[in-house]
Amino acid sequence: MQYRFIPQIFTKGDTLIIGLRGTLLPADNGMTDMGLKFCFRIMGMDMFNNSILPLNFKNLSRIARGNAGEWSMFFTKLLATPGNMYKYDQDTILHDSGWCENRLHGQLDYKVLPPGTPLQLRIHDNLRSMLTKTQQECAVKGGTCCVYIFANYCSPSYTPYLALLALKYTDMGFKVVKDESFGCYTDPTDFADTGYHLSPQGTLKQSRKLAQKLKNQEFWTREELATILRYYG
Repeated sequence: MQYRFIPQIFTKGDTLIIGLRGTLLPADNGMTDMGLKFCFRIMGMDMFNNSILPLNFKNLSRIARGNAGEWSMFFTKLLATPGNMYKYDQDTILHDSGWCENRLHGQLDYKVLPPGTPLQLRIHDNLRSMLTKTQQECAVKGGTCCVYIFANYCSPSYTPYLALLALKYTDMGFKVVKDESFGCYTDPTDFADTGYHLSPQGTLKQSRKLAQKLKNQEFWTREELATILRYYG
């Protein structure tokens, strides 16, 4: 969700839910080359029309970086199927309700946090700046925003890391939806083609849970998160 779109779709009383993929976040690597290329493919030069990502030689060279095989595949697909650059364009049905259904299947990768991984996390300055602007835009429009850690097909070993992530966002002034599992789910039938994309069954379960949490105004407090982190040492 980009804060520049909030004035167009946000109305007074709305709640913006910022979803996090906790197991995808590095400690402090900024935007990866893949992330930069993805943004450029979606937005073009408009991605530089803000103070978050500067237009400079370094970022342009990162977009152009790639081996011959990568670029050959890109241009071949661009010429052959210009409207279908991603696998989700190939067999996806967008329903009137907004539900986006795809029939793709893949090998689910069950993520486990390696033993001894340092319990540390820093919200990158670029992301922090964008989040601050998002909060400000929501406040101007008379609404609120909260954070929810999306379901991941991963081991509970991620729990302390994701609890720390929730604490970081709480300290930034966000309401973080209380989910005692912190997005760690181990039932493969809840997921579709990857460990990040929910199946219809998983979508129904997660949507019901999120709706109930928001209805009951269940959010983490800093004290609760600090207690959990102390338990994990």
